[in-house]
Amino acid sequence: MEQPNFALIPSGYNTTTALVYSVLPESGVGDLTLDRSNNTATRINKDGLIEGVNQNIPRLNYEVTNGVVDSCPHLLLEMNSTNSITYSNDLSQTVWAGAGFNNATFGQVGVNGTLNAWLFTKTGASNSDFYNTAFTGTYTFSFFVKKEANKGVKIYNFGDTTQQSTINIETGTYVAGANTVTIQEFPNDWLRVAQTLTISNGKFYLYVTDGTQTQIASSIVVQYFQIEQESYATSYIPTSGSTQSRASESCTGAGDVNTFNSVEGILYAELKRDIATDTGFRRVNINDGSVANTVRLGYSSTTNEIKGVVTVGSATQCALVFAGLSVTSFRKMALLYKANQFELWVDGSKRAEDTSGSTFPTNTLNDLSFQQSNGSDKLRAKVKDVRYYDTDGMTPEEITNLLTQLTQ
Repeated sequence: MEQPNFALIPSGYNTTTALVYSVLPESGVGDLTLDRSNNTATRINKDGLIEGVNQNIPRLNYEVTNGVVDSCPHLLLEMNSTNSITYSNDLSQTVWAGAGFNNATFGQVGVNGTLNAWLFTKTGASNSDFYNTAFTGTYTFSFFVKKEANKGVKIYNFGDTTQQSTINIETGTYVAGANTVTIQEFPNDWLRVAQTLTISNGKFYLYVTDGTQTQIASSIVVQYFQIEQESYATSYIPTSGSTQSRASESCTGAGDVNTFNSVEGILYAELKRDIATDTGFRRVNINDGSVANTVRLGYSSTTNEIKGVVTVGSATQCALVFAGLSVTSFRKMALLYKANQFELWVDGSKRAEDTSGSTFPTNTLNDLSFQQSNGSDKLRAKVKDVRYYDTDGMTPEEITNLLTQLTQ
């Protein structure tokens, strides 16, 4: 396979200068600068444990699937979000109300491997246990719970019996209810459970069940609660006495005019997002420091749509789209740009093409960033691999072979 001019396979970073190291160019001109303005972010480390990450430090996050931790990290880039729970891991505070929270005891082994989880004990099957603040709007309530035989949890929005869900925590499966629940399995028999609700002046309640919808008086181990005004659960944001926000992340500034061939080339990325639909155009962006000249590859605001766009002098030369696969799995995508030849490839196949249009004058493109040059449309995704290939001198057959190899 051809060697790329630029290659980012997230594996290292500089804790002083907030750089995400690229593999190529070896000179370091391809390193990206990450910006995140506060210290409330967390990541999943190589052991599947949750740990805090300091300001402006890139989050090399490890994907966990069915309790198995991926062997290689990805760069985690998220939007800003706020945990509205003021004590996210202290059930002794008065913001938590009810007999179960009043009987919670600290000191269980948690999802981060230390003794900071809670034994939550329901003294009566129907006792109310809730976070003592009412919310109006669309919110996602999430928490970690330890697997246990013949046990379940019921999440409940008081005042609306249609908005409740039951999860069997022995099997890690959804049982019944509103069906707005996601369940992620972590190592050491931990689950992260999240429910998204659109509520009107409602509170989030938690009950213990026998694995079905039947509430019981019993105990379970829980940790790391979060309520955020989002349509899905983002990474855990710790709080201790007040609400806390994780700042939006930007990652910018790789390459120069010697890195990118402005006349023709291939931009490749392996990405995954947490939701099928987002409000913005979230893409990897090669540009000249402006929004007028860009090669963009990533996601559109349409559900499950991957999109590649080339803009020359503010005029769109191609806008190629493919919506045949879920974007909540890692997808290998590539955009070829060449005069009168633009192609979008996803997972081993050419999905769209345009045989008209021009490209850029020599030495136009000089920057690769995960956002627009004006700071808009920041990429929100898990970034496993990004590369750029100069196709000058390659035959059509060689280009097709390279695109096939990259994306299959």
